Amino acid sequence: KRAGEEQAGAEAEALEARAAHVAVVAAEKTLAARAAAVVAAEEGMEVWRRQVLAEAARSCADREAVLRDWESRIENERDESSRKADRQFGEIRQLQDALDNKGRVVQDAADAAAAAHADARARSA
Repeated sequence: KRAGEEQAGAEAEALEARAAHVAVVAAEKTLAARAAAVVAAEEGMEVWRRQVLAEAARSCADREAVLRDWESRIENERDESSRKADRQFGEIRQLQDALDNKGRVVQDAADAAAAAHADARARSA
């Protein structure tokens, strides 16, 4: 009878051990699946991070190109404005010189008229 009880106890322990082993194996499978999911998520995040960095690099390059274009336009406009101002200052100088020359001609004519008038007065006196 005792041997039968011991055998029944041993069988019960063996069943419990098998059940525990099955539970451990199931838990290990669950943990392995979770670990695989974490690895897959990390790999996905790495791909996403690389895509974001590549897109940011393209965006920066595009912005730099736009800035270079604006700088070029502004520089060209500044150069054109400078050339236009130089032309206008040249024209102003030419007009001032022409005005000065006409002023001298007028003054010379006035001086000649005054001298002629003085001569005429002297002769009539």
